[in-house]
Amino acid sequence: MSSFLLYYNTYKEVAPSFRKVDFNYAKDIVGLGSKFFFIQFAVIIIYQTNNIIITQIASPKDVAIFNVAYRYLSIALMSFTIIISPYWSAFTEAYVQEDYTWMKTTVKALRKILFLFIIGLILLVTFSSTAYHLWLGDKIVIPFKITIAVGFYVLMLGIVGLHTQILNGIGKVRIQILTYSLATFAHIPLALFLGKKFDIIGVILSGSFFYLIISFFTVKQVNLLLEKKAVRIWNK
Repeated sequence: MSSFLLYYNTYKEVAPSFRKVDFNYAKDIVGLGSKFFFIQFAVIIIYQTNNIIITQIASPKDVAIFNVAYRYLSIALMSFTIIISPYWSAFTEAYVQEDYTWMKTTVKALRKILFLFIIGLILLVTFSSTAYHLWLGDKIVIPFKITIAVGFYVLMLGIVGLHTQILNGIGKVRIQILTYSLATFAHIPLALFLGKKFDIIGVILSGSFFYLIISFFTVKQVNLLLEKKAVRIWNK
């Protein structure tokens, strides 16, 4: 309501107008937006199928174990995400202006912060037993090996998160579409296979494996783009 009043009176000369919309850009904007939607959808699918598969091969109690460990270790991931989130638009502007010096310097700085994220994650894993006890008491017991497995899963999420943030800002998402498509369709059978052999840890390792693949390709693409050596699919 306040925006309507301000644009209708005080800022009438700069008020948005439907007549000024240039639909020539609609295809590119909608196309890129749909790609971001697909990537986020794939992330949700991978995470939610973990819960479903764990329920099927183990029990709902094991789903709780996985989610408690994930939420606890996500403290480091959320902190890291808060730091890197503003860089999406910053990389968009820098790439348009072809400011490769700034981008290279910033990526180096962000990777140093990634190292701090890894240290924080290691500390959370190390003191997880004490944290679980203070948080939940004796209501649920989470084996240390599961915490380690979830820790590696969260580590992969952090690495992927950093480099996809850069690629999303630059608008180069073809590699993500392909790798997330692979992960979405192949995660379920692999998780079922590993889950039957290694229980809940097998399911977690399946997700970690695909995020490891995604991290490999996204890190390589960022490096190629910053060195101006990205060609063909690496530049899309």
